[in-house]
Amino acid sequence: MRIRSFSAAATIAGFFAIVASPAGAATSLVTNGDFEAGSTGWNFYGAWGPLDTPAPDLGSYQGNFIGSTSCNFSCPLDQILPTETGQKYNLSFAYNAGYISGPAGIPGGIDLQVYWDGVLVKEILGGPLGWSTFSLRDLAVSSSSTELQFVANHVGSRMGLDLVSVTAVPEPDTWLMLIFGFVGVGVMARLSRRLSLIGPTANG
Repeated sequence: MRIRSFSAAATIAGFFAIVASPAGAATSLVTNGDFEAGSTGWNFYGAWGPLDTPAPDLGSYQGNFIGSTSCNFSCPLDQILPTETGQKYNLSFAYNAGYISGPAGIPGGIDLQVYWDGVLVKEILGGPLGWSTFSLRDLAVSSSSTELQFVANHVGSRMGLDLVSVTAVPEPDTWLMLIFGFVGVGVMARLSRRLSLIGPTANG
């Protein structure tokens, strides 16, 4: 009986150890990525600003606030992130281009540019109303601080940004530890089931 209890406890402990590991719970480096705390953490320029009541042509993506602007040309929104040299990162965000927009109001023109560590990594075209999600993977850094910047080139309607997140890509050895951890939990669970079929021991 004690053996079975020990096996069950070990299984549970192993599970929580994996869930609590860095690979199991990635934390975003972006401060206030959902804009629910207003402009906290962000540097706003050229009519960028958080909206507690999103513009009628955008609606809300998640929560009550979004980052939004109707800037005419080259208006940046940025944040400096604490990064680790040699580490790679994944960037994700939700974006609503509004209706027709872009430089000089050209339909389908470049509406938003995304810069990572000073390098252009994504250009998004103006287009129909609606929220879309974007994901950029394995972005490298060159120092202990990295600038994430969104540059609006928008004419004709308001655009929106929400749920900006940057997370570290797990190292290969972390993935291996995670895999072995799950295997270990599986083995302990099977052992626990087998012991329960055997029944109480003589000392139980």
